Amino acid sequence: ITPSTSTIAKAVMGRWCDMRHPAICTLYSISPERGGLFFLHAYHPAAQTLRQRFIDLRGALLAESLMWRLLVQLVSGVHYAHVRGIPVRNISISHVLLTSSTMARISGVGIVDVLEADSRKNASDLMGI
Repeated sequence: ITPSTSTIAKAVMGRWCDMRHPAICTLYSISPERGGLFFLHAYHPAAQTLRQRFIDLRGALLAESLMWRLLVQLVSGVHYAHVRGIPVRNISISHVLLTSSTMARISGVGIVDVLEADSRKNASDLMGI
């Protein structure tokens, strides 16, 4: 880990660790260990990604009401981050957890911020402001 990576990790931790929203898996810390970085996020037992639940397991089709419920939760989490000037860079079916049958959370926040720091744009550039 270079000194600049450590500085970037601390800055990302400062932004994301204070974020508390039901649609965002909380980032608790980023720790340098043995030449790598470890991200400690909230643990949600028995959670499944959207991919696992609806693609890999070929689960039941999503009812429209459930689809809207999940979408509203995710948009609420993204809005919460954007209001604070933090873009959410990793939304995909592999990074959205279902922590119950109707509760969606964005997982892995902060990871892309560190990995792509040198090519990153500021929040207003990414949000088209």
